[in-house]
Amino acid sequence: MIRETEEPTREAIPEPMLSGYRLEDSPRRREAASLLFSALAADGGHVSVQVAAEASANRRGRARFRRLARTRAELEHPGLLGVREVGEEHGRPFIAADRFPPRSLSDVLRDGPVGPTTALALLKQVAEALDAAHAAGLVHRTLSAESVLLDGDLPKLDLFGLFTTVGHATWGDVVRRDPHLHYESPEAVRGEEPVPASNVYSLTALLFHALTGRQPFAHHDPVMISYAHLSHPPPKPSEHKPELPAVLDGLVQRGMAKEPGERPESAGALIERAAALLRMTEATTPEAAPVPKPAPKPVVATAAPAPVVAAAADTKAPPRRWRAPLAQRLVPLWPLLVVVLVAAAFGVLLGLPGADSPRTADTARSPQQTAVARLDEVRYRLRDELALAASGSEQAAVADRLAMAYGRTADSLTAPEAVAAAQRASAAYARLAQAARDGEQSAYDTARGDVAVAESQFGTQLR
Repeated sequence: MIRETEEPTREAIPEPMLSGYRLEDSPRRREAASLLFSALAADGGHVSVQVAAEASANRRGRARFRRLARTRAELEHPGLLGVREVGEEHGRPFIAADRFPPRSLSDVLRDGPVGPTTALALLKQVAEALDAAHAAGLVHRTLSAESVLLDGDLPKLDLFGLFTTVGHATWGDVVRRDPHLHYESPEAVRGEEPVPASNVYSLTALLFHALTGRQPFAHHDPVMISYAHLSHPPPKPSEHKPELPAVLDGLVQRGMAKEPGERPESAGALIERAAALLRMTEATTPEAAPVPKPAPKPVVATAAPAPVVAAAADTKAPPRRWRAPLAQRLVPLWPLLVVVLVAAAFGVLLGLPGADSPRTADTARSPQQTAVARLDEVRYRLRDELALAASGSEQAAVADRLAMAYGRTADSLTAPEAVAAAQRASAAYARLAQAARDGEQSAYDTARGDVAVAESQFGTQLR
């Protein structure tokens, strides 16, 4: 069976006791292929335990996880959550760490952007922690606003998404709901191994989010978000928040460059450059010139004021100008009104633009727009069903329905490029259904990549 959901089934939740840690009844959060629990250690201390969502038969993946997890455990930095133990039970790797703080940067940004000074203060600690991890050969694999945990005002990075080395939620690579999607580097979208420059990209995206209150490529369709990371130019902070200095636009452009070699050399260098640009902007902003106080007026002796009655008599309001009654003023306009009424009468006789007129036809939906609207109603619902399918046969059935939906849409489209894109998406889903039916993991991975490409191309043709 090919698993395709980021939310494991109830059977995947481990026993209440895991290697001496008593887990709470339900996971606190789900991340990629893992579950995070609050737990009690044998000594009574409160800890967090992150465990693989299900047992893995991939020996190489489990060995790699243990190596990277030990590297993470050996790292000591104020900006890193402490790790207590790395282990494995019944084929399920786990990490026991200090208790996860209740808040994250994601919670802060739900209330809107933070000021540049606050943003740089928070991300400076994150950048230093990332650079320390990079020096030890460790790269954060799922960096997002939820990865930045807030212990009071002190930011700490989580466990670096290490469970993705054991296994992925297969369908999650196409239809995803994980927070990292909004900050993922182009090379990671392509399935390449992340490098330190990948974290620089994600950190720049986090900086943009903190400054503007918006994720870099916000879209309701996860596929289009991934496509934007690959193809769209980086966003400009000043376009979304005009009060931000325009010099930050260039920094974001460089930090989110498509090629890793074009980005700043380290996470710390990115934040230091941002701070320097802000200092330069503040230093070159001219201060407003002080407004001179008006000189006091000389005191001049005046005669006693005249009696109020006399003043009132001298300041009578001017008489109002006489205006003719409305009917009398409209007499010269009667010929024009007659012409307007005659023209209106001819319009009624000859017919006004109505349901059958060209003007109405212009605003009505074309057959192609109707077909695409019907496809959208179906495909978003079916892709959610596919993400929740619990067996290969269920996955195949849903993928077949998606293939049929795209095939019907291709029959209703008129533009040749759009027809071809819909046919490619239909064929890709048909291959995905066959791979799920056969249980062939390599074929399924290939078809999954074809689906992502085909849906991106189809979306491009509709713009």
